[in-house]
Amino acid sequence: MNRFIDEGLKIAPAKRVNLQMSDHGGGWMPGWVDMTEETHLTLDEIQTTLETASKKHGKFELLTFDACLMATVEVAAALSDSVKYLIASEELVPGLGFYYGSTLAALRENPRMSTEMFAKQFIQGSYDFYAKSDDEDLQGIGTTFTCGLLKLDRARALHLATSHLGIGLQASFDLNVNARQTILRAQRDAFTFGEDFSETAPALVDLADVLERLAKDAPMVTFALDAAAIRQEMKQVVLFSLKGEAIKRADGISMFWPRFDTYLRGIEDYDYRSLRVNGGGIQWPAFINRFLQELAKDT
Repeated sequence: MNRFIDEGLKIAPAKRVNLQMSDHGGGWMPGWVDMTEETHLTLDEIQTTLETASKKHGKFELLTFDACLMATVEVAAALSDSVKYLIASEELVPGLGFYYGSTLAALRENPRMSTEMFAKQFIQGSYDFYAKSDDEDLQGIGTTFTCGLLKLDRARALHLATSHLGIGLQASFDLNVNARQTILRAQRDAFTFGEDFSETAPALVDLADVLERLAKDAPMVTFALDAAAIRQEMKQVVLFSLKGEAIKRADGISMFWPRFDTYLRGIEDYDYRSLRVNGGGIQWPAFINRFLQELAKDT
């Protein structure tokens, strides 16, 4: 991947670079499968590769994930040192992918347009390609379309804020007899992307939605402060997002919150706890462990 970036920028150098990555994605889980060798790219590998490239070429102005489920807190935080802006979807990306025609034509007419303007036009153009098509099948695909523009300079702060929420939620299991049901219910009812909860599901919930559900019966005294901190960081990170009419909630960014311990068992490349981005005192994995223990009491 580093060689591809080096060769690409040698052939077509630019002051602002949009790196496009298209294939099967899965949030923090491995994607970009090489069918000839049955290998894949992990988030750690993407993070390390882009850090190496950015040291040589400067920060990437924009990274576009034409791949499913990549608009997550973990992905945004992991790439924040090497990428300024990110285009990504909370939900599955249609098989035809994003639409490039209208935005590239606009860029040709106005090559000096800002990155944010380009990204917003790209997202709107991709949505319109499906939602405003004369083809009923494409219109149907548009109903489940999601895509957003994330600015990554505050992505690590958002990750830390969700970690702090996890610390409070974990403590609330011991301090508030009613907290357990509140937390279990909020996670169960939050809007989920990819598929419903199963042992191998992506288990990505809309961050804003789950905060609102927790707020209905706040499980801890400090919840309002933690939620306010997360919302403030979200405003800085999520600049623009669109969703189809069949998507009940898609506020631009999701987080990993599973109902099974599948990805906490030490499976190679599929252990959430071992991600680089979850190092340095991030406590969300510890909260998930405790959450699963509490959930098991009901099963």
